Amino acid sequence: MKEKELIDKTEKIIEEYNSNTADDKTSFNIFTILREEDEEVMLHSRFIYELLNPRGSHIMKQKYLSLFLNVLENKAGTPLPHFLDEHLLTATVYRERFNIDLLIYLPDGYTMIIENKIYAYDQQSQLDRYFNTVVNQCRRDENKIFIVYLTLDGHEPTEQSKGKLKHDIYQISYASEIDHWLEMCCDESTKYPNLYETVMQYKRLVCQLSGKIDCEDGGMMSEIANLILMDKESLESAININGALNIAKSRVILQLFKALESEMRKAGYKKISSDEMELEAIENYYNAKEIIWQRYLVKSYSGNYEFCFAFEIDDRLYYYFAFTTKGECEIIEKADIGKLHPQIYKKCLNAIRKAHNIENIKRAASGSLIWDYIYDSSGKDYNFKRFSENCIELYGNIYSEAKRICEELTPIIRRVESEL
Repeated sequence: MKEKELIDKTEKIIEEYNSNTADDKTSFNIFTILREEDEEVMLHSRFIYELLNPRGSHIMKQKYLSLFLNVLENKAGTPLPHFLDEHLLTATVYRERFNIDLLIYLPDGYTMIIENKIYAYDQQSQLDRYFNTVVNQCRRDENKIFIVYLTLDGHEPTEQSKGKLKHDIYQISYASEIDHWLEMCCDESTKYPNLYETVMQYKRLVCQLSGKIDCEDGGMMSEIANLILMDKESLESAININGALNIAKSRVILQLFKALESEMRKAGYKKISSDEMELEAIENYYNAKEIIWQRYLVKSYSGNYEFCFAFEIDDRLYYYFAFTTKGECEIIEKADIGKLHPQIYKKCLNAIRKAHNIENIKRAASGSLIWDYIYDSSGKDYNFKRFSENCIELYGNIYSEAKRICEELTPIIRRVESEL
């Protein structure tokens, strides 16, 4: 069977690659040592800010910013305003100003808003709010504003995020535009070994994060690609395997959610979300941008709403507390609950603070009062979109891991309940 032969040969390549990783000079990466690879604010926005800043510590002045504008212009397909290099020296770059990831004041009154999204949710009217903030509070010309939406794969912002915004949005990706920009930054930095190596390490991190393989490095994926292209039969077998791969990964998620439901039922929590919707989302997860969720009743209120706890997978596995409609189990916006039932909203919010022993909730969304990632026993999150290594390891111990997860989270749910 050709597929079995291809899998066996691929396994040998992976084994050989893994055994040599310790001796690979590119395996050391200061960014992954100091930070989680997908930290938007503390890693990616901070480093990109430093490169774009003409007064950054990189000593390249306006060069990296100029290269970034060139990449953006090529992506747009239409000319951007031409800025002389000496004028770009006067550009001012802000990080987290008015909660905007990156805000750049360019020459001649132009402004660039960069929204950096790796795995975080789009917030309600987020881009619309940023645009209005720059116009009204920063007093910038609305006709001279560029909005850049940066994601791993270059997908569009949601309608929820755009709100009433009618302005053009430049969609760029880490996999393409940022990778290309970093390549040019490296080319310009060859005279400065420390700078070159730092930017190159970040470029490798971006390649890893976005799933892009640089075949020029002759890495594991390049070798596997060569194996697939050995002959027509190998290519056909690889296509067959790839067609079944998403089905296999979806089955892992299905087993996990069944195991979580079993453990939650043992703990006394009733699932209020639909089995049919859950199954449909799991089946379509890798073919479309589906979000998988499983919601449990914490407290029911008179009227058409309930307070619930939920497991959810967008890219990664996480949990949250939110208000939902009875029966349909649809998320209700926090702002709506706050207006209609302010005392109940405040009580639930305080219960969450006490249960988590925190004053300030750092992770929340327009619908959730709090959310956080669910980590494995070594402290790493589960990324099902990329199917991270711990997702593969999960397959062998789904039920024990579901039990561990619920044993960690059910005490939090009970503490919330006790305060309501």
